[in-house]
Amino acid sequence: MIEKVFIIHRSVVIEREKYVNNLISNFPNYEIIEPIIPENLNNYGGKRKSLKNRNSELSLTLTNLSIYENIVRNKLNNVIIFEDDAIQVAPIPQLDLDNYAIYLHKFRHPHQKENEIYDCQAMFYPTWQNTEKSFHLIELVCRLLVIDNQLQKIKETYKLHDKLIQLDEMIFIQAPGKSSVVDYYFNNRYKKYSQDE
Repeated sequence: MIEKVFIIHRSVVIEREKYVNNLISNFPNYEIIEPIIPENLNNYGGKRKSLKNRNSELSLTLTNLSIYENIVRNKLNNVIIFEDDAIQVAPIPQLDLDNYAIYLHKFRHPHQKENEIYDCQAMFYPTWQNTEKSFHLIELVCRLLVIDNQLQKIKETYKLHDKLIQLDEMIFIQAPGKSSVVDYYFNNRYKKYSQDE
């Protein structure tokens, strides 16, 4: 059923390799994607005050958007985009291929609304055509947000409540600790941006 998976992972961060290897063993048609370095934070529209969080969030958004372009360019269907801290805890059920995206992580912040997209450890994209639609809708937003907020924004703005959905089952959970993307930008980019501001 799953045609391809993309795993966003800093290859130099060895503590995440065990989670990545588990994903690879379950999904042999995979591609490891190194996160994109955000050289300019001016296009970031999030609310984070911490530079390390803004860096990592913008990185994930830009990296996800580059994967969207890959999906569309290669006309890929039945794709999952993983962050490197995703752990599978249940089989993937039969999924509705008419959706723009299906959220397989199903983590809810206690203060957020029902079915609000929160974190994107595992996102299923059924068709390249609908992924292209999501990409173009995100392009209409003038300032980038972290990817989960970006998807939630287009979901609410364009009334896509039946197209960007969560499953009732928990299929993937997030591993404890920070993701390699956060670690990377905290250790390698934080000082640079601190000096710039």
